[in-house]
Amino acid sequence: MKPARAVFAVLWVAFMVVGCGKPSKQSPAPAQPASRPLGEVLTLTVVPYEAAEQLQDNYGPMAQYLAKAVGCKEGRFITVVDYAGVLAALETGSVDVAYLSPFPYALASSVMKVKPQPLAMPWVQGSLTYRGIIFVRADSPIRTLEDLRGKTFAFGDVTSTTGYLLPRAMLESKGIFQTLKWRNAGNANMVVKAVENKAADAGAAYESVFQVAYRTEPEKAKLMRVIAYTVAIPNGIYVARGDLPADTV
Repeated sequence: MKPARAVFAVLWVAFMVVGCGKPSKQSPAPAQPASRPLGEVLTLTVVPYEAAEQLQDNYGPMAQYLAKAVGCKEGRFITVVDYAGVLAALETGSVDVAYLSPFPYALASSVMKVKPQPLAMPWVQGSLTYRGIIFVRADSPIRTLEDLRGKTFAFGDVTSTTGYLLPRAMLESKGIFQTLKWRNAGNANMVVKAVENKAADAGAAYESVFQVAYRTEPEKAKLMRVIAYTVAIPNGIYVARGDLPADTV
């Protein structure tokens, strides 16, 4: 399978998995939703790229800051268990602001009746783009993608751009994915742990994952070795629910 076709195939599978249905050939333009102002509490969530407790510590203060900036009494970070849950929370309006990685943002923008409104894209380590990685333990005999044939592999969430979609497409294009014994291990930290504990021979995640997973033990990053990078893609984006008033946005 050619790389472009492999990417399309993987994206389509993920698209169907999150329950978005088949696209209509002639979809009428959706009516503009009636705006729904913020209440006393502003809610924020992000795609769960690491443990819920750490995300709460990281983004709770941001929720409070945003709430103060727009005149709400309280800002609250809402924990969501998976990427599809973030999209559902946005679509139902149970969160006001969300951080989406590239593929969930593309899904939200293309299939939701009420489209999320872009707010901002963050610079991460001085860049507006990032890459996915395929990695192994530093003491592993695996050196190249070809060495992965027949091995065990840990992916992230099924709608994670760098934890599943792009690495899988890259492996499919080389005929390697079909030989793997693979599973979706959970968030990126869980993927790292699976490789570290030898529950998987290799894993896929975003390129700065070791700095996050080993935040309190940075020396442990030396336990891992990257054997391949995906193409660079844009960072994720902060969005507001589609019916948030324009002046609040």
